[in-house]
Amino acid sequence: MPEIEDKQINPQIRTVLIGVRELRKIKIYPLSIADQLEITDLIAGPLGRFAEAEDQSDSAFIALILDTLKKNLSKILTIATDEDGEEIMKDLTNKQAIDIGNIIYKENFEYLSKNIKGLWERIKNMSLSQRPLQQSAKDTDTSLKTSTENLGKKED
Repeated sequence: MPEIEDKQINPQIRTVLIGVRELRKIKIYPLSIADQLEITDLIAGPLGRFAEAEDQSDSAFIALILDTLKKNLSKILTIATDEDGEEIMKDLTNKQAIDIGNIIYKENFEYLSKNIKGLWERIKNMSLSQRPLQQSAKDTDTSLKTSTENLGKKED
């Protein structure tokens, strides 16, 4: 089977152990751009609504995060693992879920975030350096002396 031997395995694939009573291995795959955008929409939508909400207390934020995870965690796990997210959740502790979340973030979003900031700075600098400089106004005579003493007096 030379096809299998020649096949390259993605080094971004992570294997993690999950389980409440017995541990088992699952693979966390890197996300495609389409998957990244889908996950971003699942999370960014509620965060955007929170930013517009009147109640921005810590308890409201925690409630939002919990509600967002409750509604979307299974889907995110399915996307990242190619397994049934509902079944994974049955074997997942809070710590394991956070560890998986960190892997997904580091492998897919952290690098992107850092590099987009750098790319944005380069684009801004490049566009600024390519703009022609505005011609400065001719020297302005600032030696004029204007008195404001008579401005407050009324004429008779």
